[in-house]
Amino acid sequence: MEEDRLLALLEAYLEGRLADPERAELDDTLATSPEARRTFWEYMQQHALIKELLAESEGRRLALEGAAAPGARRRRRRIMLHRLGAPEPRWILAGAVAAGILVALAGYVLTRRYGLHAAPEPTAINVERQEIPTAPPEAPAQAPAPAQAAAETPKPLETPAPPMSPLVPAPLPATQPPAPDPGPPPGPVPPNAPGRGPSSTVAVAHLERVQNEARLLLDGERIDAKTGTPIPAGTGMETLEGSAAVRFPDSTLIELGPRTVVGSFTERPGGGKTVKIESGTVIADVARQATGKPMVFATPHAEITVMGTKLQISVEPDPTRVYTRLEVKEGKVLLKRLADGKTVTVEGGYYAVARAGTELSAALMPIDDILIRPRDGRIAGGEWRFVDDPKAAGGKALEATPHINRAFPARGRSNYLRRIPSFALFTFKAEAFKDYNVWIRGWCMAKNNRVIHDSVAIEPADAVFTQPCPWFGPAGVNAYLFDYYSEGEGYLWVSGSHRRNGSGARAVIRFNRPGIQTVRLYAWEGPMRVGAIWLSNSRKDRPDASWLGPEDRANK
Repeated sequence: MEEDRLLALLEAYLEGRLADPERAELDDTLATSPEARRTFWEYMQQHALIKELLAESEGRRLALEGAAAPGARRRRRRIMLHRLGAPEPRWILAGAVAAGILVALAGYVLTRRYGLHAAPEPTAINVERQEIPTAPPEAPAQAPAPAQAAAETPKPLETPAPPMSPLVPAPLPATQPPAPDPGPPPGPVPPNAPGRGPSSTVAVAHLERVQNEARLLLDGERIDAKTGTPIPAGTGMETLEGSAAVRFPDSTLIELGPRTVVGSFTERPGGGKTVKIESGTVIADVARQATGKPMVFATPHAEITVMGTKLQISVEPDPTRVYTRLEVKEGKVLLKRLADGKTVTVEGGYYAVARAGTELSAALMPIDDILIRPRDGRIAGGEWRFVDDPKAAGGKALEATPHINRAFPARGRSNYLRRIPSFALFTFKAEAFKDYNVWIRGWCMAKNNRVIHDSVAIEPADAVFTQPCPWFGPAGVNAYLFDYYSEGEGYLWVSGSHRRNGSGARAVIRFNRPGIQTVRLYAWEGPMRVGAIWLSNSRKDRPDASWLGPEDRANK
């Protein structure tokens, strides 16, 4: 980096006006250039010395004012000074210090920017307090005349101020060996680290959540991680049996699973974030990144470039089976295998494994659990409406109008539900020929005769139920009624006509093709509210009423 540019960055740093890109540029320069680090240290020492001199000047002024007794002599001195137009002593000291500072700074700038050096031997700047001539006493005749007093040689105070050190050290002689590299300036440390001061670098992220035990990795030390702690650039993290969540300023969230090691969180000089994962599992919800500044996840086996998506990365450190597995929930991600430089684009719902000696390709992820949130649906007709509900998955529920009570279809009549004009439509991905248990979290909101106001129905586009719905007859192969929500107060998970006492049949659906599926939800008996639909390949027992779905923490 050019020296003028470095000095400009240091000046902006001291004045508190350093922007994020400039801060990253300065951090990178200090990390790679010994000469830049030496300049940094000299600049910081210079700044500290100036502050010390100004504080010393103010302290002396206050001390002198406190020691002087308010008498007639002081009043006469002020009158004479006013008449003569002379400055008071405290301004002489302040002026001398200010002049010394300006001379030193000018020398520093000339030395650094234009190659002009001071003399080999530094000259100390001595600032002494001098007695100001005063008016002669009024009574004694032998006192000198005012003009004579003014012409006398000023006398120093009884205790002159000690000489000050030069503000700018003289350059070393050419024959003297260069000073050793002082090493990089001390990096910022979280405020809760024992024995350390506050951070001097803007944090790239902060700890949003810590469960059980996690540690920050900084300059070879392990520091206990606490919720809310800022994470400076270059800091790493490890979890033991717990987990941690890291939030970036752009709302990107990185979650570290148990026994996970992240080598560092950094910002690249040209813009964009990099997270170095050494082992374990990381789940990321990446906000939309600026054009040309993607977020990069680096592992020992791969480089993953993200512009904005939801994904999961697993790094296996075992030398007998090393690999990096990428699972993409939404969006598109570019995966590059470091061993040979090959790349593959992985879309939402697919995964890829970077491992030496195997084909690099994207494959459809096994889909065992599917959570359908009401807010993701589209409403047709006037029987359903969205309502805010913090107890529903995603914070919104579907609510059916109260005056609905449909008759069951006649025997032998198929596609009966398709004739109903009002429904909520959902789309999602599922595997073909896999049995999914269907659970709907509903709430019978009727106050009276609840048993006739407590059911909904669903109908898929290209799927069948493994057992026909007993209420729909032949139409029950491709549609199913979910009943008996009146057995609970508030939300209750129900599958088909499966009752709390264990009787009744569960609804099990099987799709005829893989990929995108569609399902319609109908109001059968209202008033009803629906908070979630859960398709599960493994959940055969009724979920707890408080669970919002498979991702609910109580379900883990």
